Amino acid sequence: MKFSEYIILDKQGGSVDPLGFLRPSGVLKDMLFKQFTVLANHPAYHGFLACAYQFLSRRNITPAQKSFAREFRNLEIFWGILNTRAGQSILNVTKYNGLVQDNLISLAKIRGSHPIFYRLNYGTLGHYSRPSISWGILDKEGTKLTELGKKLADAYEFREGINLIKWLERWYSKEEFELEEILKVATAFRLNASPSQDEQNIWQEIISEYCQRNPHVKVLWDNPIKQDDLGAIQADEKSYIGFFPKLIEKYNNLKDKIELIRMFESLSALVQFVFEREYLTCQYEGKNSLLPPDDLEKRVAQSLQLLAADYCKLQGPDAKKLFRTLSDISGYAHIAKAVMDHHVTHQNSKKASPFIKDGQLLIKDKVDKDRFTVFWEKLSGEVDEEAQIALINFQYRRDWHFWRAILYHDYSRGNI
Repeated sequence: MKFSEYIILDKQGGSVDPLGFLRPSGVLKDMLFKQFTVLANHPAYHGFLACAYQFLSRRNITPAQKSFAREFRNLEIFWGILNTRAGQSILNVTKYNGLVQDNLISLAKIRGSHPIFYRLNYGTLGHYSRPSISWGILDKEGTKLTELGKKLADAYEFREGINLIKWLERWYSKEEFELEEILKVATAFRLNASPSQDEQNIWQEIISEYCQRNPHVKVLWDNPIKQDDLGAIQADEKSYIGFFPKLIEKYNNLKDKIELIRMFESLSALVQFVFEREYLTCQYEGKNSLLPPDDLEKRVAQSLQLLAADYCKLQGPDAKKLFRTLSDISGYAHIAKAVMDHHVTHQNSKKASPFIKDGQLLIKDKVDKDRFTVFWEKLSGEVDEEAQIALINFQYRRDWHFWRAILYHDYSRGNI
């Protein structure tokens, strides 16, 4: 037995979101794209979800029953195998890869203890139910399909003359297939296959009705950003400076919301920089430690304090009053202490161990030293304060769902 000065095993999920930014960033994302999450990445999942709901409801299997998630997964396995057979990456793809090693596949051949059944909430049902409610595909309780959901299920069922429901019925009855036999089905229903015209029409109706319920975001769908344009303004730190100004120029009616998002992103980026710097300084103290605070850190601290004060005046969502605290203090040492104290408080609230507490490292290797050092040296090489802040903002930029909106918009028009 070996003893360590570090906490080796951390509570599952304790390493995620060590500064508590998920909740406030989620509030801000919902102002523009409530129907998206970071895992709701492709509209085809909604089509399959609608099909599966309809298939099971016809057998009187509903979300009110404990067996629903397991029965849903029984169907999802077939769709997962189709995508794996077509070479598509999909949720649980590693587990699906293991199921196509044998040429003969059948639901009956998958033992009940197979890992594919371990986390039923990790997959289409868990990741796409809430977004489907927001889109209006499921009812508010997520218990049944809406009329739009039924239309989507009917439209998704048929592609290239192939009826997915008929194949699901055969799979569900535990019929055995050869992998070669399902190749045409896999090609038609793979994740990146073009939707049928009926499915495109339904998605246009889904988007239109969503905009009627949320008129302030209608402009995002009537005049979407082009993929090339979005890529150009996110290419590097210099182009990224124009990201939010160009959004405001394009969507002026959303100016206040976009400005709040911009300020939050910059605040969270500066805090993340301070946190990673302090963590690594602690871990490598006496061993290639980082330099003590210099002009760069002073500039970061000053920018943080001023930005936090402006942000709090607009009453943007906070992370356990962190920004309010930062708006009232100055100097890098005080700022850094407030950030690290906040980390401890946030981790304790999750009943998870802090990474670092009172200058003592508790969980090691939570920040990539080599990556940060390269970034820090690049920062130190910049003499202009605005360029330094722009580099930090770019390094810690966040996903605001615009890429997903482009995909869903293009999917509804068959441009995929």
